[in-house]
Amino acid sequence: MKAATIILFNDPKVIRKEVLEVALHKLIRAPTIPRLFMHTLMLAMNVCPPLTQRGVATRILIQLVKLRIWEHDDLWRGFLICCKKKEFAPHSLPALAQLPKKQLEKAFEKAPSLFPALSQLARTRPALVPSFTRSLLNRLEMTRTKSAPGKE
Repeated sequence: MKAATIILFNDPKVIRKEVLEVALHKLIRAPTIPRLFMHTLMLAMNVCPPLTQRGVATRILIQLVKLRIWEHDDLWRGFLICCKKKEFAPHSLPALAQLPKKQLEKAFEKAPSLFPALSQLARTRPALVPSFTRSLLNRLEMTRTKSAPGKE
């Protein structure tokens, strides 16, 4: 299945970006999101960078948070992988900022590299980060500072 998807995505005559965008939105509105959805989303963003640049990826990730993606282990793992990828990380921050406190803490446990970028977003664009997320980031920042080597 993955190999077939890769072949299809790499032929722009088969799948245009407009069709891909519509298909991705339909998939997240399905009663059950397919297990390979996150793989498909990352592949789509790699093959068609305008999806990321136009905010499609951000909107999809935010929608997945609203659908409580953390309740689906495979999708949650894929969500975190997507958020960590260098080329997608800036676009995933608004979705990460929408996670409930408990899930955000778990995300930082599984992907500590997400913390600095989200902290930076909270400092530079606080309107994009809910107050409960900003307070969690501040608390975690203080904890990290206290436990850092050479700090008292």
